[in-house]
Amino acid sequence: MRKLFVIAAALLLICTTLAVNVSAEKNLNRESSYQAYAEKVHIIVQESVKEWKESWDAQIDKAAKGLEDFYLATFQKTGEDIEVYQNGYLTRLQETKKTLLNEDFSEFERAKKEEINAEISEDVGLFLEDLLTETN
Repeated sequence: MRKLFVIAAALLLICTTLAVNVSAEKNLNRESSYQAYAEKVHIIVQESVKEWKESWDAQIDKAAKGLEDFYLATFQKTGEDIEVYQNGYLTRLQETKKTLLNEDFSEFERAKKEEINAEISEDVGLFLEDLLTETN
């Protein structure tokens, strides 16, 4: 009976040890599963951040290229506008010069001479009047 008792105790000890080992192995597997999951999440987050940064950099490059194109187009257009305005101004100036050179200024000359003579006559009259007033 004693032998039976020792065998039962040994079997109980073996079963308990196996149960503890299986439980510990399950916990170890569960912990390594959590660790693997955490590593996968970390990798996914890193990849997402990397993709976002690449996308962001691409958008910045695209915006910079757009601004550069806008600047160049505006600069070129402004230069062309200035050139067109300058050419138009010079053309108008040449036309005005040509018109004035072909004008007959005899009527203008006669009117100006009359105006100047009238001013001189008035000034002489005032001068003589002042002179006569002073001498009297």
